[in-house]
Amino acid sequence: MAAHFFTFIVLRVLNISLLVITALLLSMAVQAHNHDAATNLENVEAFQSIEPSAKSGNPAAQRLLASMYEHGEGVKQNLAQAIHWYTQAAEREDDIAQFYLGYLNYQGVGLPINLETAFKWFEKAAKQGNPDFQYNIGNLHRYGEGTAKDIQPALRWYLLAAEQGQVNAQQDLAALYLNGSEVTKDLVKAYVWQAIANTNLYDVDILEKSPLEEIAEQMSSDQLSQAKKQVTQWINDHPELY
Repeated sequence: MAAHFFTFIVLRVLNISLLVITALLLSMAVQAHNHDAATNLENVEAFQSIEPSAKSGNPAAQRLLASMYEHGEGVKQNLAQAIHWYTQAAEREDDIAQFYLGYLNYQGVGLPINLETAFKWFEKAAKQGNPDFQYNIGNLHRYGEGTAKDIQPALRWYLLAAEQGQVNAQQDLAALYLNGSEVTKDLVKAYVWQAIANTNLYDVDILEKSPLEEIAEQMSSDQLSQAKKQVTQWINDHPELY
């Protein structure tokens, strides 16, 4: 009798728990639906407010409109319209739109892959000074994507990006000068760029042996002293980055 009563209580508790869980899940689903509906309404309103400005020739608005068409935010997804508006903005020298046009051509999103066209737009974006875009075009030159493989223009772009604090460019310069397979080996330059990169990295202290230590082990005391002076001078010359 007691066993049957205990079983009845357990089953009742389980049933109540299932009801609670079901109610909770339904509540969460309703909240998610309401949130999505609100977000969709905001996106539609944003699209409607941006579209007139885009049509009047504002490149930033054209780029935003392109992004909304690309991702289907506030309007039905339409890659042809996205490409159209990115092109409008890119032709008005919007560097982000130029970069995105390069990306779409590079990845073949909404149109066939075309590395030469991708390179053209990536280069236009890089020439406007964004260090991330400069690093990107440096990579294309280095590995010969959409253009001839050539380390010299790659170096120039890496240097432009590195001087603006682009850490990947700084690390690549350090590796290039350390390895000496693509450029003339230069331990001082390798140390300088790796040390500068380290000022923006958070995990260098937990490495068993940092790249900087590996470079330093190959240097003479005079080379190391010279490199450290150059690092200090570079940091002093770039206070905006620190």
